[in-house]
Amino acid sequence: MNEPVLGCEYFILNVFTTERFGGNPLAIVVGADHLSDMAMQNIASEFNLSETIYLQTPLNSENTAKVRIFTPTQELPFAGHPTIGAAIMLDEMGANLSQSENTTIRLEENIGLVEVDVRRKKGEPSFARLKGPRLPCEVHDVPGFEVIADALSISASDIGYGLHKPSIFEAGNMPLFVPLKDRATLARIRASHSSWAGLGVAGSFGVYAFCRGPGESDRFHTRLFAPEAGVVEDPATGSAVVAFAGAVKKGLMLEDGVSSWTIHQGEDMGRPSQLFLDIEIANGAIQNIHVGGFAVRVARGVLNV
Repeated sequence: MNEPVLGCEYFILNVFTTERFGGNPLAIVVGADHLSDMAMQNIASEFNLSETIYLQTPLNSENTAKVRIFTPTQELPFAGHPTIGAAIMLDEMGANLSQSENTTIRLEENIGLVEVDVRRKKGEPSFARLKGPRLPCEVHDVPGFEVIADALSISASDIGYGLHKPSIFEAGNMPLFVPLKDRATLARIRASHSSWAGLGVAGSFGVYAFCRGPGESDRFHTRLFAPEAGVVEDPATGSAVVAFAGAVKKGLMLEDGVSSWTIHQGEDMGRPSQLFLDIEIANGAIQNIHVGGFAVRVARGVLNV
């Protein structure tokens, strides 16, 4: 518990936003090769953000960095806002900021190699777009409407609209996707800790609730609750959006081509975030998924425990 951690620089970024104090806060720890698993978990618990990412020397010199991602309670194989934030941070650390550039950052994550294209323009927040490392696979052990409703403190009649029904898709992480009838219902849901255990494995990563706004054809409003990961509510969840592509395709019966969506998350907790989802479909199947967003730097410091 008292393992010394000397000289590790860290940065705090707000991800999936162009405004400081919006989006999802992220801690990035640089030069983390010497940190043990316990040290990384303890530091993530101390930051108490939804995720902390650690930058290490890549195993393959052709890649940019090896990374480890931790919530306050556990390690994750893949996460979106740490991937986006780390790619932007790495690009800015090694870039000539007087020029506009497009760079590909290659991150070795526990799920495998994740490629991120970073677009930087002088005087503006950087934008990054990751390619989903795994395509969504549907999992069919979905809890019943009453169980889900109890976990979210709503009524079973609030769940589902159109062809959208509760579903589980795995794409590195495995959220339970819950469609809600309207925006007002989304705003009033609350995670019930006493009923959460009823979700079983379906609630282990988190519940991703979503709806469409009136007359909105190209956007979703979403919220994610992950109490078992130590996250009461997450302002923006990029890995869930990768898996969400499976639920979108199924619920909207998307045809071949590229469909683009704007995901609004964090609105009901005062951390508005925007994530940009592109789904490429060919021969009736998803071929590629890209999730993008902006990030801005908020703070830097040195860990010395």
